[in-house]
Amino acid sequence: MFVPSDRYLKVDEDEVDNLKEDFGNDIISEESKYTFDNKMVEKYGEVLSKLILECDDIEEDDKKKIIKTTKNISIKKGTIDKMSEIGNVKEVYEAVRPIVSLKNVSIINS
Repeated sequence: MFVPSDRYLKVDEDEVDNLKEDFGNDIISEESKYTFDNKMVEKYGEVLSKLILECDDIEEDDKKKIIKTTKNISIKKGTIDKMSEIGNVKEVYEAVRPIVSLKNVSIINS
């Protein structure tokens, strides 16, 4: 049994533009992750309660290092169910590359 799932391979920045152009902005999900640099938090733990950008106690170069952004771009969940609404199913399927699995596989010896 061939079973496609609602999970997809990672897409890079170049692929995002092509997918949006071909199938619309709704096919892509963007999520940004913000984290604190542990070394900077340790270094400036006492002054973090102040507004970072207005604080004179933090060096300008270090202000940029305290909060880091990680962007995760992926195909939106539910895309597999809307392929026929988005466009030609074969084209959409090949473009978004859902992860598939095989179940109940048996080897037939000839």
